Amino acid sequence: MGEFNNEDRPKFYPLLNKQKIEEISLTEALKIIELPKSLGILEKKEILLKINKFNIYIKYNNKSIPIDERNFFNNSLNLEEAIDIIIKDKLKKN
Repeated sequence: MGEFNNEDRPKFYPLLNKQKIEEISLTEALKIIELPKSLGILEKKEILLKINKFNIYIKYNNKSIPIDERNFFNNSLNLEEAIDIIIKDKLKKN
């Protein structure tokens, strides 16, 4: 077979377990392609929005905080919303 260099290699993006490639909408696909995405900085640490096969989550300070995927697909999560989720997660664990 042919050989690929890094530029020719097709990109693959994860889907959530319950998503099927045959049923995903263009809007959902375009939002997934944005990930991982930097939302900004809090206390000198980057806030990332990421996806794996189980959930969409915020990665902050070596912690993964799952978010409601409907919030992600229905609107864009911004820095302020992410900070609110991080603070609520900290309070819940204290």
